[in-house]
Amino acid sequence: MLTTIFLILCVVTGFVPAQHSASAAVITKSDGGWSGTALLQVRETHAQPRQVNNPTSSCLPGVAIATPTLTPSPTPTPIPTRTGTPTPGPSPTPTPVPTIPGGFTPTPTVVPIQTQCAVSAQPPLAFNELGNQHTFTFLCGNAVTLLPGPTANPAPSTGCFDVQASVVDISEGVDVPISAASCGPFSAAISTTASCAGTYNPICAAGTTASNGTCLPVCPTGAVILGTTCTVQPVNGACPSGSSPVTNSSGGIAYCTVPANSTPTINNEVTVTFSSGAPHAFLVQFTGFLPTRADGTCPQGTTFVASALLASASNTSPGYSGPACAFTVGAEKKYLEANDLTIHPQGACGAVVGPGEFGLQEAAPCFFTVSAAGQVILKSGVNCADGSEPATGTDATGAGFPTGSTFSCSGGVLAVVNIPMSNVPIRVTATNGFFSPICFPPERLVTPTATPEPGTATETPTATPSATDTPTIVPSPTPLGTPPPFYSETPLCGPPGVSFLDTFTTSANPTPPIVTYSVAPTSAVVTEGGDATIRGVFVVDGSAISGVDMFVTVHYPGGDRFCSALTLGDGTAECSTNTDSTPPGTKVAVDVQFQYDCAEFTASTSFVVGGPGTPTPVAAPRGTVNQARGPTGICVVRSGYGDLVVEASARSTTNTQPPLSSGPFTLGAFGVPTATPAPTATETLVPTNTPVPTATNTPVPIAEMATPTETPPPTDTATPAPPTATPAPTSAPRLTWEINAARVQKKGSLANMKGMKTVHRGQTVWLFVYYTVTRAPKKMSFYSTYAVFHGSSRVRSKTYKGTQNKNGTGRFGRYDDWTALRTQPLGRYTFKASLQFGKKKKTATWTFNVVR
Repeated sequence: MLTTIFLILCVVTGFVPAQHSASAAVITKSDGGWSGTALLQVRETHAQPRQVNNPTSSCLPGVAIATPTLTPSPTPTPIPTRTGTPTPGPSPTPTPVPTIPGGFTPTPTVVPIQTQCAVSAQPPLAFNELGNQHTFTFLCGNAVTLLPGPTANPAPSTGCFDVQASVVDISEGVDVPISAASCGPFSAAISTTASCAGTYNPICAAGTTASNGTCLPVCPTGAVILGTTCTVQPVNGACPSGSSPVTNSSGGIAYCTVPANSTPTINNEVTVTFSSGAPHAFLVQFTGFLPTRADGTCPQGTTFVASALLASASNTSPGYSGPACAFTVGAEKKYLEANDLTIHPQGACGAVVGPGEFGLQEAAPCFFTVSAAGQVILKSGVNCADGSEPATGTDATGAGFPTGSTFSCSGGVLAVVNIPMSNVPIRVTATNGFFSPICFPPERLVTPTATPEPGTATETPTATPSATDTPTIVPSPTPLGTPPPFYSETPLCGPPGVSFLDTFTTSANPTPPIVTYSVAPTSAVVTEGGDATIRGVFVVDGSAISGVDMFVTVHYPGGDRFCSALTLGDGTAECSTNTDSTPPGTKVAVDVQFQYDCAEFTASTSFVVGGPGTPTPVAAPRGTVNQARGPTGICVVRSGYGDLVVEASARSTTNTQPPLSSGPFTLGAFGVPTATPAPTATETLVPTNTPVPTATNTPVPIAEMATPTETPPPTDTATPAPPTATPAPTSAPRLTWEINAARVQKKGSLANMKGMKTVHRGQTVWLFVYYTVTRAPKKMSFYSTYAVFHGSSRVRSKTYKGTQNKNGTGRFGRYDDWTALRTQPLGRYTFKASLQFGKKKKTATWTFNVVR
């Protein structure tokens, strides 16, 4: 039996979030594992979305700020130091990028600082893969030093006062928690906003630094501060170069002024870091105040405030009350959810393989690339039918998205899809193939033996080379008008190798790398019986590459000799062979093959065997610099007969995104030749290549995406995700809570946790998350998310903000409406509910089917 007590509540203390209202609150006693316990059931409803000043400029230009007249103090004074001992915060950290284990870490694009701005937020627009943190930076520019405040009521200092940062999810119109923030070199207190008013105030303009609540210039070495000006003393009655004289009443030079250093530092910045588990658009806003010009007016782009009360972080400097200029600058972040992986073959792959070709070294490599595409939700609750939003399929590049991105408006949600995403961490696997093979020149399969012909002429070396023939240690790529040709040699590659490879997505057809290489002997003349040393240099796109195999074949008259080496960190490699009894005066040819990324790059050189009377060059010969375009994509080598199949998969760093797979893709087929019997001695024809099956690219679940059984486990408790923040000290009591279950319930039902396994098209249901709070030592905000997936596609996602009051313990059930569209695809769906208190997020899932 269920006993239900309905309560009409004016206020549900601690459980009705500020951003939402509780349209129903029911206290229920139930069985099913919760017998005898009270459950507070709250319906999630969005309040009106927060109104965002959008678009917000990311830069307030500094050109509109007039230069005030500087009045120096009578005597120079030393620079005071800041009092107090605030806790230093970490230096701003660039956006993290994934690292291949034991491999290459891509370099993020550097966003230039907008030094031409009085105040700025940067980068103005950024894209990030879902789950990665991102840091935005506010800069108080050098132009702010030209705003002293009104002459009658000057500001205590120039600078940016009361700077405050906030992050808004503009897809949903709700505030977003900030992960970390800094004001200058100090950590800032954070919640849904970060304020510098009581931490580091003002934020000094570039070229100045804080001292006791004011901002003083950063003077060059040897200069001292006179008021707010950097000064030096005249030398022999004249000002040093780069300085300007200031005369006294008698016309003599009293001192000389020099410009302050204007380079921005951490002292002039505010940083905000946050992350998202939803593919939404976000606006980071920085607000604050600037002093006015000396005449009391404000620069263009700011708002005049007749009486502003500005705080001061100094114990000795009072706050300021008077006219000020309010500013707002912002930057946008688009969090992208990867929802497509596509494999692109790079050239032909597959052939008829003859017998005896499966030893240690006989496979030609194949190449492919993997591209990723994603989506971002811009707005929800829109009308997709009245023309107020871009139509599905409309080009989105005009809105700042990469080429190929298009709008999608469906089910009241405006999104951008088909967004190219590079550097998404992926794992590629091969069936009947392997990665990272060992490659070598085909000539090394059989050791050739040269037979010198009788009477072979020897060549006398030319005159001593000039001293300008200095060897090039690391060749530099020649500026290209026409790109160099592609590499022309294909090596033979074989085991050992690996069956999988961790790497990153690229574009479908990336630009080939430019390979620059050269070879030369370390000495143009080698004494008979001495060692001839060959030096090679290997550079890719201007960077020296280590670990490249260099194979050297020295063609002596008595037979070829071999040596090999690996390039070092500077891109160079050396190996030697002995000349033995090669006659003096013999010119010896040398062939060199570099093996890089399953491709071969060849070069040639020579040296002369010297003897009595052979001239010795004053400098080693300079090798010819060669250039070629290298291969693009991932190299894979087949293991045997049959199809060579590859697959790419990705697992997001956030638990709100399911794993993603490209599905198996057949790069090529390696068939067995079938000889056609002939009654006569007629030559047997080699059959044509076995046709390569058409490649398919149907995404399929990878192992982690296995379909769950119809019957859920008894408790259906999600495994908590590890917290990302440093645990609080053990002495401080913490909130203790657990997520119990996620269920799809019939609309209007009680919280009985039984759940529905089928939902009809057009039916509205309640998406429930059940959780228990056993200790709540303080008031705390939380976020609840309700997401529905069909396969790897997210069909809805809603996030609500709530507040857990102090001592608010017990059983809770929160729910949100969801309507299956009448055009909803049929099949299996997953409802994923998550709760986040502070940095800790926990999830639970429930599977169901959409039917007619």
